[in-house]
Amino acid sequence: MNLTELNEWLFHLAHCQGVGASSRIRMIAELIDNPSLSLFDLAFTTNLSTKNTKLFYESYEKIDRQAALNHYKEKKLTGLPS
Repeated sequence: MNLTELNEWLFHLAHCQGVGASSRIRMIAELIDNPSLSLFDLAFTTNLSTKNTKLFYESYEKIDRQAALNHYKEKKLTGLPS
């Protein structure tokens, strides 16, 4: 996984519900080791509760990453993946 992909994953995960900061960090660590992990694998490896797993899946699928990135770029927020 290259740095751009990692930044995009982190950006996307930061907008997901049901996932706290420490779980996001564990997810990113897992993705660095195995970039082909599924959402199920990520939820499982971070021990998300059933409720939070459902929130995570639903919010992940609703996020249009490119639209969100474009919005942030239009607002001239820095530190985002290119």
